[in-house]
Amino acid sequence: PMGRGNPSIDPGILVASKLAGAFRIYRIGGAHAAAALAYGTNTVEKTDKIVGPGGIWWSAGKYVVSKDVCIDMIAGPSEIMILAETPSDPEIIAYDMVAQSEHGDASISILVTNSKSLAEEVLASIEDIIRDSPSKARNFIIKNLLEYGAIMVVDNLDYAVEAVNLFAPEHLEILINKEKIPQILSKIRNAGSIYIGEYAPTALGDYCLGTNHVLPTNGLARGRGGLSVLDYVKFIDIHFITLEGFLEVVKDALILADYEKFLFHKRSLEVRINKTSRR
Repeated sequence: PMGRGNPSIDPGILVASKLAGAFRIYRIGGAHAAAALAYGTNTVEKTDKIVGPGGIWWSAGKYVVSKDVCIDMIAGPSEIMILAETPSDPEIIAYDMVAQSEHGDASISILVTNSKSLAEEVLASIEDIIRDSPSKARNFIIKNLLEYGAIMVVDNLDYAVEAVNLFAPEHLEILINKEKIPQILSKIRNAGSIYIGEYAPTALGDYCLGTNHVLPTNGLARGRGGLSVLDYVKFIDIHFITLEGFLEVVKDALILADYEKFLFHKRSLEVRINKTSRR
């Protein structure tokens, strides 16, 4: 894999890039990569828009240059929130929470449930997973879950939904009785991507469900969804107005210009009206 002291590029990245139609690859990373893309160098061409997630230094650099170049969003650290009730499988929930820790430091794993017994079973399953993990992974999981993990027990699913909408998670797994799914879904307003049922784990979405997996984090799901083709499309409004159309809509424009007390906006419109009347 690409890293410090390793001049090669991971072959998986090369194959994926070729399949996606990429025709140029720069082997760079970190804050200096964002700067190079934003302003250009002797070897890196200046770009019009920067998209995609990365580590903390990449994200910091991307944030700094966002005043000078368009970006999609600041993505990361990764998040998962699981909304569950009995009789959900506690081992499945535990593995999904632990798996989130593999994304790196500060990855957030939260379970919100209306069942105290399920919460206790999930906690016990997490302890079993940690105990059976290799020592290196064990230490990392413990650190991440202690600092950025949580199990919340609420009185009912409505409170659970409220917690979801307040947190606006990047990934939301819903593990509830099937007949309740439509009602709960209709109340979810803020989430980057939603996975329903025990056979739709976030890990599957990470790799091969087909939807884009560059998703809003840090509450940004309140205002936008994941990266999509729209992030690569620029819309330009084009206006052509006939004389008849101008005379129809200018009446409202004059009212607004008066309201805002924009004298020369108003005169810009009136001069056209006057010239039209003299023709």
